[in-house]
Amino acid sequence: MFRAEYGRAVSVPVRVLKDIDIAEDAVQDAFIAAVRHWPSEGVPPSPAGWIITTARNQAIDRLRREASRQSRHAQAALLHARDEPAREGAVRDERLSSCRTSRRSWDCSP
Repeated sequence: MFRAEYGRAVSVPVRVLKDIDIAEDAVQDAFIAAVRHWPSEGVPPSPAGWIITTARNQAIDRLRREASRQSRHAQAALLHARDEPAREGAVRDERLSSCRTSRRSWDCSP
């Protein structure tokens, strides 16, 4: 069945999504889903239609996830930044704040 329906199954998502790589991945995932589900649920009345519909839905779901990925990463970064304490600088020792620099040396006398 894979050989007989693969071309048709890929052509439908390609027409909708305009991306052959995503369409081919989706069709392969649909065939994997068929191998997992059909033994327990039985072969559907239109196996090719099931493969095509499953592939199209998986491809659309993938595009939606990828489209929202940047937004989710930005939200996660904001949450992470909010939980971190504010950084004061490279040196946190108050004793060093009284140091003055001259051209050649450091003067840290109290």
